Amino acid sequence: MNEEQKPPLVTDFQVARVDSGNLNTLSIFWYIVAGLFVLGSLVGIATLLFIGGEVASASQSVPQQPEMQDLFGPFLSLSFISVLPALIVTLLGGVLCGATGYCLRKRSGYILITIMSGISCLNIPLGTILGVLTLVEINKPEIKSQMLSK
Repeated sequence: MNEEQKPPLVTDFQVARVDSGNLNTLSIFWYIVAGLFVLGSLVGIATLLFIGGEVASASQSVPQQPEMQDLFGPFLSLSFISVLPALIVTLLGGVLCGATGYCLRKRSGYILITIMSGISCLNIPLGTILGVLTLVEINKPEIKSQMLSK
C-alpha cells in the first residue's frame, strides 16, 4: 500500500467526542446514584419520624404505668441518636454524588470526582464499578488536562 491508500487516522476530535460521551454517561449514572441515596435517606427519615410519633403516642395512651413509660423514652432517644445522624450523612452523600455528576458534565472538579470515585469503590458492587470506571475515564491524559485547566 502506498501513502494514498492508507486508512485515515483517528482524529483528536473523534477521540474527544467518544470521551465526552463516556463522561456524559458516567454523569447520568452518578445522578442515578445520587437519587437513590437521597430517596433512601428521606424514606429512612420519614420512617424514623413515623415510628417516633407512634411510640410517643403509645406512651401517652399507657394508663399511668411508670415502668411502661420508662421503656419508651430510652428507645426513642436511642433511635434518634443512632439512626438520624446516619440518615443525614446518607443524604449528604447523595448531594455529593449529585455534585460529582454535575462536575463530570461540566468537565471540572477533578479533585471532588477523584475523592467521590474512591469513596464509591467502597459501595460494593455497583459503587465499585462506577468508581473504577470514573477513575479510569478521568485519568486519561486528555480528560485530566481538560479538567485541571478549568
